[in-house]
Amino acid sequence: MPGAGKTVIASLVIEHLQEISKHNQSVCVAFAYCRYTERIPITTILAALLRQILERYPSVLPFVQALYERHNLEQTQPDQGDLITVLLEIATSGLFSSSFFVLDGLDEASVDVQFDLIETLESLPIRFLLTSRPLDLLKDQVPGAVFFNIAASDADIAVLVEEKIDRIPTLRRLLRQNGNLKGEVVAKIMEKSSGMFLLASLQMELLQASGCPSIKALRDCLDRLPAGINATYEATMGRIERNAHADLVKLALTWVVCASRPLLVDEVRLGIAVDPHTYEFDVERLVDQEFLVSSCCGLIIVERGLSETVRLVHFTARDYLQSYLADHWSCNPHSIIASVCTVRLLQYKFHDFPGQPVEETIYKLCAKDQMLRYAYENWAKHARQCSPFPKDVLAFVRQCQRYPIDGELGGDMHVAVAHDVEEYLAPLNSGVHEQVVGKSSNKTLAINASTENGTTPLMLAIKDSHYIMANVLLSATGIDVHTRDTTGKTALIMAVGKGQVDIVRRLLSFGHTEANPKTEADHTAMSVGDGQSALLLAAYHGYEDILRLLCKAPGLDVNATDDSSETTLTKVLNMVRAWRPTPRPFQVLLDVPGIDANAGAEATLSLAAKLKIKWGVEALLACPNIDVNKEGPDNYTALEWAAYHGDLQTLEVLLNHPRIDVNGGKYGALTLAAQQGHLDVVTTLLRVRSIDVNKANLDGHTALTKASAGRRSSIDAFERPTTPLPYEWPAQGHFAVVETLLGTEGIDVNAGKSSKRGTALIHAAREGRSVVVDALLLADKIDVNATDSEGRTAFQWARDRGYQEVVDLLRALGI
Repeated sequence: MPGAGKTVIASLVIEHLQEISKHNQSVCVAFAYCRYTERIPITTILAALLRQILERYPSVLPFVQALYERHNLEQTQPDQGDLITVLLEIATSGLFSSSFFVLDGLDEASVDVQFDLIETLESLPIRFLLTSRPLDLLKDQVPGAVFFNIAASDADIAVLVEEKIDRIPTLRRLLRQNGNLKGEVVAKIMEKSSGMFLLASLQMELLQASGCPSIKALRDCLDRLPAGINATYEATMGRIERNAHADLVKLALTWVVCASRPLLVDEVRLGIAVDPHTYEFDVERLVDQEFLVSSCCGLIIVERGLSETVRLVHFTARDYLQSYLADHWSCNPHSIIASVCTVRLLQYKFHDFPGQPVEETIYKLCAKDQMLRYAYENWAKHARQCSPFPKDVLAFVRQCQRYPIDGELGGDMHVAVAHDVEEYLAPLNSGVHEQVVGKSSNKTLAINASTENGTTPLMLAIKDSHYIMANVLLSATGIDVHTRDTTGKTALIMAVGKGQVDIVRRLLSFGHTEANPKTEADHTAMSVGDGQSALLLAAYHGYEDILRLLCKAPGLDVNATDDSSETTLTKVLNMVRAWRPTPRPFQVLLDVPGIDANAGAEATLSLAAKLKIKWGVEALLACPNIDVNKEGPDNYTALEWAAYHGDLQTLEVLLNHPRIDVNGGKYGALTLAAQQGHLDVVTTLLRVRSIDVNKANLDGHTALTKASAGRRSSIDAFERPTTPLPYEWPAQGHFAVVETLLGTEGIDVNAGKSSKRGTALIHAAREGRSVVVDALLLADKIDVNATDSEGRTAFQWARDRGYQEVVDLLRALGI
């Protein structure tokens, strides 16, 4: 039942549950209020519930953290499925013995939100309370729920009526004359209100307005009180119509009913302080708050607090007033608001904007007039709800020469496109670039006009996803689709970045459209760096359909490099590491005729192995002309990277390629695997017949010397820690790798003589690896007196560094 106090009851239930939870943290409580004034989507409601739970119960952080980190990295927002998954994980985690969700005003949400909310709550193992007017879908979706009706009791209504009586002096005087009269008033109001606080309150307003000079007049007035909610609204509006300022009050109600967001009381006051014919703001027409509220006869209330928001007494009043006001005004009520907004903007020179920087100037102007911000942000929303489109609003658009749009200043075409005013572009559909607006003369539409930043109307239409506007512009004679803005972006790059397949197709149909244009300096909005191509953006976002379109474009250079000499293939691989782990865009590119998997400064195959992208390695190895031994700018081959990472699966895939050089590269796969202590990789490489177990790298190191030292190193920029590695590895080094190498046929235990670092024995002694030293000393032909480039022996290194156990082992041989 509307106006029966459901919200009050819901609030009391929430307070009670929160008190329980305060003393028992195993009880989870979350709640949400739906309001007709703010039609928020289900994702916002679910996110609010999740945030409440996180703030009140920090133990749920691990469930939320992974979701946050993923979307923070991708710069996206969680969808409904993401939020439901986390809520379900929390509800089934065992953290809470009971979970209670309360949702008030379900009937005030949009129909699709109603359905989704019930479905979501029903899917969670929780107890939930919903308050709502009767809805057919409730019993269908939650057949096992317990339903109960809420209606104000006679005692509740009596308390309300008595409180109201105490505030009406004329009524109090009459009641003093007759002791039974108060009971009659209470009884009649209870009868007429049908258990609704809302009706009882409005009927008391009507009773107060009647002025009742006598007991007889009071009784007559009680008999005339309307029964039912619509009849009460009708009687209230009749009272307003008899007011000398009826049009002013109805304008105030129009603002409250039609506003695109809840308004502050001062915004309403400023919105109605206008000339009724020109809509120009006149400060002398300002009314005070008390007059505004009292003149609306109980239909609006002001929520006290910092904001002082105005709202209707009940959401059912909105339904009634929308119909009433539409019949009252000679035009669409939204047309009036749009006109008030645009006139306000003209008064403050927004059409020929007065200053820079734009946002700072807007802030200063809006500080002078609270209604100005609303006018700036919402004039077009109201105008678009009118049919036909208001002529004076079209006239406003026509006057715009330097209007603020997203921090820059645009002309009339920019304003029309940015605000989706399709009617302003109507002449383009007929091929005539002229627009007659109101009584103004003809004006040529500048379809290729650009802002100071080089933004054209077409770019704006694409940026704001105004597809109809974009298609109208693309059909216009003389449209220039090749223009770049000051950051180097073209309409094509913008359309690709937004995933607009049909717009991309149309842009490519113009011919001579550069399929891989690059942006220049600032491209951070795309989050992919400088010098990016449309091709790369499509791959970055995973837009396969757009990728295929671009790959068929005449003149496409699929092997083109960016400012860093990287190809689209290498860029995609780098982005996979940072963002999207999917092989599809990469495979689409590899299927393009003429693709060169070896192009660019960075070897694509080496990069895939470096980033540990196994599917990338496999896809590249399937290319007939792939150079499997090509080094990247870091001088590592794919096989070397796989060995370094200990990525056995990738290593085995590479070893199966017929052209792989197991000893290729400047560092050697075997040496890197031994250095990192990857025994399984070392063992696999040693099975290859052509392996050179004594291959030395650029510094003269072999696999045995690196394993004997037992020190890993970090050569991968992606893995390098922010502070230097401590090198505190197991005391005996990579002993298992050393043993394996010593047991390999052909191993040279003295390799590295006179090199910078020396032999394996010198490495082990220098690091104090006594077990390794002991194993090396058992090897045939070990040269215990070998020296490094400094002329120092293993014994000298151990002695000088104080490794007594190693010293003793060497002395036992008579050294």
